[in-house]
Amino acid sequence: MPDKPTPARRTFVGSLGWVLGAAGVGGIGYALVRSTGSTAPDPRVRVELPAKPDGFFKSIAVQGRPVAVLGLTAQQAGELARQPGAPPFMVLSQVCTHDHCVVTHSLQSEVLACPCCGSGYTLAGRRIGGPARKDLAEPEHVFLGPRAVLVGSPLQLT
Repeated sequence: MPDKPTPARRTFVGSLGWVLGAAGVGGIGYALVRSTGSTAPDPRVRVELPAKPDGFFKSIAVQGRPVAVLGLTAQQAGELARQPGAPPFMVLSQVCTHDHCVVTHSLQSEVLACPCCGSGYTLAGRRIGGPARKDLAEPEHVFLGPRAVLVGSPLQLT
């Protein structure tokens, strides 16, 4: 008559089965992903820009955060220290630096305002009033010519 399995042996064999099963499933999953050549999607967002920037405002979500792309008038663009030839657009975080609420924009004014704390920011993201102590952040972006901008940080795959 064969030996009756002991609880310790039964636990070891059961654990070994789980480990080998998980390794097999992981290996198959890895092989499938590698064979399809799949990569993670690009987390950046492309925004098409109008020919006339005056009054343009587009709110987008980039990596889960609200970002505004704003068109500037010639006067506003001239007042900002920008690179020569840069398109007359600003890319700004819409997160208030005080209460972390989403700032809003009114087409009638040239101010971004926080509805929670009352902080105000210029269209260049400079703080002009309220309890906020910092300017709005300018997310990483690259202009793809005069009619498009790519907003966000690319994945850093190593």
